[in-house]
Amino acid sequence: MNLESERSGTRPFASADRGPARDLPTGDLPAASPAARPTAKERILAVALDEFARYGYSGASLRAIASAAHIDVALIAYYYGNKASLYETVTEPVSPGANVLEDIFRNHRENAGAMVAAVLVELETHEEAVKAGQALFRTFLTPAGPDDPVHAEVRNRAAAIFSYGKAHPGTELGDEIAAAFIVGLFLVRHLLRYEPAASAPLPCLEAVLGVLLQRLLDESSAYATRPAPADAVAPVDDDPAPDPYPAPPPRQPDTRTRILEAAQRSFATLGYHGTALRALADEVGCNVALIPYHFGSKAELFREAVADGLAMLDVIPDLADRRVTDPAATAAAIAPLMLRLFTDEPQGPALRSVILATVAPRPGDEELVGELRTAVQRVIDRVLVDGAEKVASISDEELLGFHLVGAMFLGLHVLRRIVGLEPLASASDAEIERLLVPLLEWLLDGSFREALTAC
Repeated sequence: MNLESERSGTRPFASADRGPARDLPTGDLPAASPAARPTAKERILAVALDEFARYGYSGASLRAIASAAHIDVALIAYYYGNKASLYETVTEPVSPGANVLEDIFRNHRENAGAMVAAVLVELETHEEAVKAGQALFRTFLTPAGPDDPVHAEVRNRAAAIFSYGKAHPGTELGDEIAAAFIVGLFLVRHLLRYEPAASAPLPCLEAVLGVLLQRLLDESSAYATRPAPADAVAPVDDDPAPDPYPAPPPRQPDTRTRILEAAQRSFATLGYHGTALRALADEVGCNVALIPYHFGSKAELFREAVADGLAMLDVIPDLADRRVTDPAATAAAIAPLMLRLFTDEPQGPALRSVILATVAPRPGDEELVGELRTAVQRVIDRVLVDGAEKVASISDEELLGFHLVGAMFLGLHVLRRIVGLEPLASASDAEIERLLVPLLEWLLDGSFREALTAC
């Protein structure tokens, strides 16, 4: 495997299948000859696909689409009816692939890993399908009200796609973990765009993904018939002694602290753009003018709201050196650590806030999103690689393995905590760990490199 990497900044793979890394196109369409010039309807569709891929349904603007397509905004209504119909049209390229994946998981389980990997790689070769996937993911990861029909429909489509495991009783949990890995890998490659995963050659991804998914599906089938370990029951003290030094009653926090705490809750559930400063002021019971007085701006309030949680990552135990000498024990340690990372306070709400803000941006968010992408990258480096200084000293293959681990846990968080997919959402961490640890060991001990011979 011949991989070229730049040790400073991003580290794209040298790949003939993807070409040079590039941002999504914006602005005017390229000039064309009169005979090949696209029609107004075609221009609307092309620009809308880019807009929805960048910002999702809520962040996309019909006026921006009309301006970039050089047409009157009324033409969008003439050709497509409304924003929801236009969105449905541009995301249609994802549907055939989703139907094929469902059929594979239901009816071809013994070879599902390689077959699913081949379908996903084939979809990656079609730019329209990738952009449609970005539009769908940004939309269903954007918090919305319960009465929002478009977001509800996208959530329903996602739940239907990821619930194929119900065709095989007893394997639902493992199959949904496999779905979570697919979700996480798409997020890492196409929304967060972390290298080297973002520009890994497609043959490499197909090889690793096929083996990894098949191992997980096989483990899921074995899990369905394996007895669960007996949990130790801690003794209960029915008559605890009274505390001779009871704590004094808590002090009422000041207004600034109450604003910050309310913001932390809101950003973690509603996202950056779903959080309204006036609603925060109403919850706290203060004048809305006090928020800019204490924090300057909404962006500064957000930065401070996630700062404590992200700072907690610096106290995570060092597992990188132990990984080399005892990968099995390291896998067993990483699984509960990464699962708690998204739920324990304060880092859990902070990470949820960062992810929601990163995958659902609006025009003008470029600076903030850049900071947040760096913060999530720091999580991967700190937890899995023991700091950015060690990233430069390991191979691209090894770093890809770490990113696959990160993608798996990111996808798990999305399907458990954001989509609420059952039974994954209600499963205990211990149940999920039983399925994950063998897979993590395979990734962390370097065995997955054997799958990279196709590169």
